[in-house]
Amino acid sequence: MNTLTKGFCQSLENVEGFTKGQKIVLAISGGLDSTAMLWLFHEVAYQYGLQLVVAHYNHNLRGLESDGDEAFVKALAETLQLPFYSARPQEGYWQSSQGNKMDRARRLRYAFFQELAQKVDAQWIALAHHGDDQAETILFQLLRGSGLKGLAGMPLYHGNLMRPLLPFRRQELEDYMKSQSKAWRDDSSNESLEYSRNRLRHQVMPLLKSFNPRFVESINRTAELVRAEDRYLEQCAIESFEKIVAEESIHVPSLQKEALALQRRVLQIYLQKKLPSAFIGLEKIDEILHKLRLEVSANGEVTQVAGHRVIREGQLVKLLKDLPQNDLSYAYKLSLPLINEGRTVKSIPEAFGTVTLSYYEINEEKKSFFEAFTKQSNKQIFLDEKVLQAGDLVVRSRQRGDRFYPTGMDGSKKIKDFLIDKKIPRWERQHIPLLVAGKEVIWLMGYRADRRYVANRESRGVIEVRWDKNI
Repeated sequence: MNTLTKGFCQSLENVEGFTKGQKIVLAISGGLDSTAMLWLFHEVAYQYGLQLVVAHYNHNLRGLESDGDEAFVKALAETLQLPFYSARPQEGYWQSSQGNKMDRARRLRYAFFQELAQKVDAQWIALAHHGDDQAETILFQLLRGSGLKGLAGMPLYHGNLMRPLLPFRRQELEDYMKSQSKAWRDDSSNESLEYSRNRLRHQVMPLLKSFNPRFVESINRTAELVRAEDRYLEQCAIESFEKIVAEESIHVPSLQKEALALQRRVLQIYLQKKLPSAFIGLEKIDEILHKLRLEVSANGEVTQVAGHRVIREGQLVKLLKDLPQNDLSYAYKLSLPLINEGRTVKSIPEAFGTVTLSYYEINEEKKSFFEAFTKQSNKQIFLDEKVLQAGDLVVRSRQRGDRFYPTGMDGSKKIKDFLIDKKIPRWERQHIPLLVAGKEVIWLMGYRADRRYVANRESRGVIEVRWDKNI
């Protein structure tokens, strides 16, 4: 076993969660790096009992050259007797889509690799990034003004992705391939200065190496230090997050007691949990924190993020999906389940929640158990079945003049006046649904039920209604 292969084995064993007998999808473009990775995995497959799957994404950007890459990888997989899978964009994709071409290509192939890993039940996806790629990535992030996460570079493993070539230089991989007379494909687009990444590789990196021939090793060593610091800060932020965020809201005074670095990370964690597919940069994070500092007691919209509104309510901040006014009129008839048999569930997308109904018959044996029905909550109410005499149960948007008889209060009250008295902000009122039966408002959902219809000890049939918000 040569030196590179020994180092490759050590790199694999440094991947937390990697064990013998696992299945790994190998992302192979046909270029030097990925082809070297394929041969290295093939060398050690028996030693670790690995099941290897070769995956190739043909971006179809270089015509016959792209097809040649796919044919090369397929032939190599057949030579090594490994299963081969490939994919390419739909016809016309590049003409119809907009944005950075390199970023779009990356999203396409990563989506394919993830779908394939799920399809073949693979534990890992192996990517062929090496030490030179790492240095380029860190430099690129530095030029963009990245924080610690960007300057930490690519991790050896994250989720189901592993990068076992990160400890090695590109020249080491080339020497390995040449020593064994292995072929690979050259991608002509890698030489094009049209792409900023290539300009960094061909113009900036050589200049930096003239100052320090071991520049790549130096910057990668620095990235390891940054990565350790980043992990520590992230753990601190997670602990702070658990103390500061509750009931889908951030407690602003608690957030502002933390150091700025932790404030940024807590807010980033919160937004990522709510908007996992959105990119939220440091500029937006700092804008939110700045406005929270300036507007000490203000209520209302702070800013917008990815089609959502950051809303402040006194000492709390939350994220709500923005919904156009003309989309707020809705009505959903609810299907009542058979008595004592299961439940029905209805999604109310305009109000960002789900209604669940159950229907129970109350007899003497169950009466003591169901006495708890008189204890209503914001998320759950228990109605006497006589509510059905007023009409079908419907969840709808508020209408002008809506009125009900709220529990705990004398007489009736307009829904609008009730919400104003409770100091519910205007922007939130429009998203609050009503449960109605015929012309009667039964429940201002999430707030207060109509006292005329709640279950009591005399009830013979009880309808349980639960309201779960998903924002």
